[in-house]
Amino acid sequence: MIPVAKIKLIVDTYETLEKELASGNISKEDFVKKSKEYSSIGEIINQAKGYLSFEKEKL
Repeated sequence: MIPVAKIKLIVDTYETLEKELASGNISKEDFVKKSKEYSSIGEIINQAKGYLSFEKEKL
């Protein structure tokens, strides 16, 4: 099982990338790189958020 801290890090990274991409204050090279990372994380973000929600309710 993946530690909760690692899943939180994935969600935090996704949200940070989302803010950076929306700001428009990044170079084209960084935009391309961060867009690819954002896209790859986006494939699992709903499951990650769902898992964190489950863990929170479990406690």
